[in-house]
Amino acid sequence: MKPAAVLVALIALTACQSDPFGRSNADLRAEERTCTADGGTFRAGGITGAKMCFLQTRDGGQSCRRSTDCESVCLASPDTGKGQCASERPLFGCFDMFDENGELIAICVD
Repeated sequence: MKPAAVLVALIALTACQSDPFGRSNADLRAEERTCTADGGTFRAGGITGAKMCFLQTRDGGQSCRRSTDCESVCLASPDTGKGQCASERPLFGCFDMFDENGELIAICVD
């Protein structure tokens, strides 16, 4: 019976963790205020689901040849060999991109 009680207590404590990085609710509210003041959206992202600031880029959708051409990354279309600047940062998931040297790479960001 004791192992079950310990398990229930651990699950309850884990559920109380609002942030996987240990930021307090006050810290999260302050980060959200700063983010929205900068025109961003404060929401969950990445594999951890941690709340973070997502910002629109000024060059989103513009053509590019390497990552240094963009505020975020230069997303690549392997079929056409053309690149387009990402419209948001940070960027999560798996995608093709051109690196700083213009080389096509596949990357996954969690």
